Amino acid sequence: MNPLFYTARFIYHLRYWLLCLPIAVAILIAWSTRHQTLQYSVETSIYTGVISGENTIVNDPESSMSSVQNAKMENMITIITSASTLQRVSIKLFAMNMIYGNPDEDNTYIKASTFRELEMNTPEDVKKLIDKSSVDQTIKNLTEYSQKDPDNYVYGLFNWQHRHYSYAALSKITAKRIGFSEILKINYSADDPGIAYNTLKILNEIFVDQYNALRFAGSSDVIRFFNEELKKQGGNLQKSEDELTEYNIKNKIINYGEQTKQIAAMDRDFTLQYEDNNLKFYASKALVESLEEQVGDNAKILKTNNEFLNKLQKISDLTFLKTEAESLSKDSVKEKDGIIANYSKKLENAENDFKGFVNLYYNEKYSKDGYPNEEIVQEWLAELLKLEGYTAEKNVLDNWRKNLDSQYSYYSPIGAVLKRKEREINFTEASYLSILNSLHDAMLRQKNMEMMGATIKVVTPPIFPLSAMPTKRKATIAAAYFGSLFFVLFFFIIVESLDQTLRDKLRTEKITGLKVIGAFPTHTCLKYKEYEEQQKKIAAQQLGSTISYYFEEGSPQIINLLSIEPQEGKSVLSHYLSEYWRSQGLTVRQVDWKIDFKTKSRELILGKSLKELINLENDDIILVEYAPLENQPISSNLVDEATLNLLITRADRTWKETDRVTLSNLTDRLVNKQIVIGLNNARLSVVESFTGLLPPYPKLRKMGYRFLHLGLTSKDKIT
Repeated sequence: MNPLFYTARFIYHLRYWLLCLPIAVAILIAWSTRHQTLQYSVETSIYTGVISGENTIVNDPESSMSSVQNAKMENMITIITSASTLQRVSIKLFAMNMIYGNPDEDNTYIKASTFRELEMNTPEDVKKLIDKSSVDQTIKNLTEYSQKDPDNYVYGLFNWQHRHYSYAALSKITAKRIGFSEILKINYSADDPGIAYNTLKILNEIFVDQYNALRFAGSSDVIRFFNEELKKQGGNLQKSEDELTEYNIKNKIINYGEQTKQIAAMDRDFTLQYEDNNLKFYASKALVESLEEQVGDNAKILKTNNEFLNKLQKISDLTFLKTEAESLSKDSVKEKDGIIANYSKKLENAENDFKGFVNLYYNEKYSKDGYPNEEIVQEWLAELLKLEGYTAEKNVLDNWRKNLDSQYSYYSPIGAVLKRKEREINFTEASYLSILNSLHDAMLRQKNMEMMGATIKVVTPPIFPLSAMPTKRKATIAAAYFGSLFFVLFFFIIVESLDQTLRDKLRTEKITGLKVIGAFPTHTCLKYKEYEEQQKKIAAQQLGSTISYYFEEGSPQIINLLSIEPQEGKSVLSHYLSEYWRSQGLTVRQVDWKIDFKTKSRELILGKSLKELINLENDDIILVEYAPLENQPISSNLVDEATLNLLITRADRTWKETDRVTLSNLTDRLVNKQIVIGLNNARLSVVESFTGLLPPYPKLRKMGYRFLHLGLTSKDKIT
């Protein structure tokens, strides 16, 4: 069969489904959407300046990376659509609607119908929180009233499913970046133009506050931290410096380096002077001893003289004082010179007195003959005075040595302590400067963020919508119509693919593997009831004509009417066929298994000819109706003997596996004959595929028949 013809017939059979069901679905959708809510869309755009304004003060090369820039823009979008931002928008929007709403007249804040609904659903205790004179006070009251309680109305406004103030409703706000620019486009739709308009208007305000709060919160915390650390390190530095000052005062340190240099210089000079004194002392001592030997015992006697010793001691003391004054005096230069001159004068008087005493002593004690050499005595006396001077100087130098040693012992640990304190001060100072530098950078960043925050501008403010958005009602209805249309097609295609019902010629031949030579109609509808008999006769005429082509020479022509199941319509078909052939002048004999032979007879199963079952007469055609094959098998010889074996089966029955097995058992034993199928109880369109158009013949049926057979340009008659 032509696939186009089969497709056209398939669609023709579904014509009522394809026409009625999609139309019914479309009408249902149209009815259900007759009160569809109109939506009002509002847009706004914001210039962020987070990219071009980022490096105004702080030079940050990382901020120029595209990934960083994209992340900053995504952060902006996240702030806009975050729950915390939308919650603030929800409370402020509710407050403004409650303050400015009018139950009798629409305004730019809320429609009257929406406000009446809102006011009716708002509890009285919440209405008392509304301060008509102040939006800020109302927001404060609502925020304080809100608690995390499912029964709290203000808390529920955002967390329930309110169509205007809930998170589910406000989360429909969309924000996206326009290309690679720094502009964000924000869109929102609602069923109330005032609410849609004010939602975005409030969002623009809260977004800037929220963004600055988030950015400056971290920056302010950093600056606060650095200020606290700077104050702490400054206190530590002050404390360390004060401790160093107190230590210097306590230990009389003015300049430790210079002081230690002075001590080192004094030690160097002292060493040279000490060595020089030692040389002079020991040389003088040796010379005195030598001269005393020359003077003899007189010198020993004189050294035991108390007055001599006192005067010599006095010279020694004055020499010590003078030497000490010359070396250690810390008075002014004028005072120092006066003290030294005083000691020098006293020392000179003491020496003269000492010399006079020695000369007098020798003059009184010795005669001119016994007096030692005057020059030697004078030399001894002079050298003795020098020795006393060297001795006094040596004593002074010994005191210096002790003083220098004590200075070394005093200043040595001071140096280590000073270095430790200086290291501590240097470390604290470095920390202080580092924190100061970090504080400076943080303040610069904060200033940069302030300048960047100042660059966030509303480029396109929201505009109050005057007309609603075009609805998708027509598209929805069309989608419902075509969706149901395709669903019907898809459903019946699946049914057609899986169904094992015989139904028509093509399916029967495909399922059974046998040829179909005709079809007999089922009972027609009441409208065409008067044409039913005529339709059956035409169908019988077509089937009888087709069977005639199988007739063989000689007579009688045996036509076996077979069926697998009972109630397949063999008797009815036998009646109409016999009437048709008799109308053609042929003698027809009808043989019925229920009347003419025993169904359980041996001959029916093992017989070789029909003659063994009935007496054959001089008939042109013998129609033999056998029992159903599932109940009574028949001999293959009886089947082979027949002119034609016509298997009668209902078109509306399912071809089961048992039917295949039963038919296979029969056909496998045939030698010379074949079995063909005649469909009974078939639809009128199936019968018409064999007979042509059946009566009646109104124009609509004729058009349907031409469409079914793709006769798109055909005519009914010759003109």
